[in-house]
Amino acid sequence: LPAMKFTLVWTVAAATCPGQEQLLPNPADPSVRGPYPVGSVLGSLVVPNADGIRSITVEAWYPAKPGSDAGQDPWGYDIRVHTPPKQRAKLANVSNVTYQACGCYRDLPVADGVFPVVVYIHGTAAFRTESLHQQTHWASRGFVVVAADHPGIQLYDLLNVVNLVIPPKTDQAGDARGVL
Repeated sequence: LPAMKFTLVWTVAAATCPGQEQLLPNPADPSVRGPYPVGSVLGSLVVPNADGIRSITVEAWYPAKPGSDAGQDPWGYDIRVHTPPKQRAKLANVSNVTYQACGCYRDLPVADGVFPVVVYIHGTAAFRTESLHQQTHWASRGFVVVAADHPGIQLYDLLNVVNLVIPPKTDQAGDARGVL
C-alpha cells in the first residue's frame, strides 16, 4: 500500500454564549474557589412518580452578586437531621463531627448572567449535602447546583430500617426530571 500523507488542521475559535459576556473570570487553578460568593436556597417540590406524587427536599447553591455576602453569617448544616430520632439521639453534639460548614449564605441575590445548571444526585445512604464542598465550589465558579434528598435511598430512610420502617420506593430519575 502506498504511504498516505495526512494534514490535520486544527481551528481554535473563541466561543461565546448569550448572557456570558459579563461573567467574572475564574482563577486558572481549578482547585481555587471562583469569584462569586455562594447563595443557597432550600425548598420542597412535589414531583410525579410511578405511585402518584411525592414531596422531595431540594436545595440550590448559586453564584451570588459580588459583595452581597458582606456582613452575612455563613450557613452550615447539622447532619444529624439526616438520621431518624433514635439514631440522632446517639450522636454527640460535636461541632467537628456533626456540623457541616458551608462556604455559602442563605438567600443572597443571584449574580447577573446566565449560568449552567448541575443536577447532583446523591448515592445510597447519603443526602443532598454529602458533597457540599464540591457543590459550593462549582457555584463559586459560576454554576447553579441543585440537589435533592432522594426518598428511599437517603441516609434517613436506610437507617430507619432498624426501626422497622420500610423505605419508600426510589425514583431518582423522576426526582431529577421534577427538579428540572
